[in-house]
Amino acid sequence: MTAEERLAEALETPSIAVVPFLLDAGSDVNSNLVETISQGIADRMNEDGFRVAYGEAVEKFRNKQGVTAAEVAEVLGVRYVLIGTVGGAGEELRISAVLHDVVLGMSVFRGSFYGDRVSVASLHDQVVTSLLAVLDNIRG
Repeated sequence: MTAEERLAEALETPSIAVVPFLLDAGSDVNSNLVETISQGIADRMNEDGFRVAYGEAVEKFRNKQGVTAAEVAEVLGVRYVLIGTVGGAGEELRISAVLHDVVLGMSVFRGSFYGDRVSVASLHDQVVTSLLAVLDNIRG
């Protein structure tokens, strides 16, 4: 499938790549928790009807410096690319996320969500609810 064909498909079906979230420098958050957060967001987006590129498909973009959202989208055939970080200290937890729309050529959402490690599921819900609200507005 050519890049043009992948883009045409991405426009027809809501599609998103959830790039594995990064661990903030100096944070004492466990890397397994970061992976759980990324996976949880991807799973929720899938449940809400998005074709989600995650796991092995996006693994090649983990920690890769200088890669743009447009490059990720072209390789994976998606319209939206979600990039984020997880940080915190002690029981505090912060998830920061940026959603890129490659068709519009811009970031359409930036947000940070705060909670504690016990409320990870609630933080997933907050992130996904915010993303879906933005995406609903874009799609009309």
